[in-house]
Amino acid sequence: MFICLISALLPEQGIQKLVRVNGTGDWTFKNMFTQLHSAYSAMVKTGLLSPVALMALFQLGLAWLRFGGSLYTLAAWSARRFPERVALVEAEQQITFEQLLKQANRISQTLQKHQPKTIAILGRNSSAYVGCLLACGRLGVDTILLNTLFDREQLRNFFNQTKVNVLLCDEEFEAVLTQAL
Repeated sequence: MFICLISALLPEQGIQKLVRVNGTGDWTFKNMFTQLHSAYSAMVKTGLLSPVALMALFQLGLAWLRFGGSLYTLAAWSARRFPERVALVEAEQQITFEQLLKQANRISQTLQKHQPKTIAILGRNSSAYVGCLLACGRLGVDTILLNTLFDREQLRNFFNQTKVNVLLCDEEFEAVLTQAL
């Protein structure tokens, strides 16, 4: 059926010389079919074309339509498919996709009250940091990740050059930010 479908779509004259690629050579029907067949075989062997994988891709498409193209979309999709799977390991705590998404949703609800257009995040790697990043993706705002090694002067220059509506930071950076602002 796969070969019949392709053959049915091609005119008789186009089977031997299908496409000329930038004058570098001809792709014959046989070469193209061999490559397509190899790709198809690989997708079948890896399970990409299984009913479960196709349903997962469909669900990802729905999440993309709902949330747009962001990290939040992937987190929401993962939380729906694998709610109890571990998404992050922090110290001795394991955080599931479902917990991470709930955290991101709480953060985004709080941020939405401030109607941000640009959010800067200054923090160490943590589940809260990832939650903030996902929340920004859900809101669809511009997000700037600040270097934790910035000193007071670098932060001051950054804020003078950039219009940040909301700044999210770990407590350890509060003093340097107060001096910079």
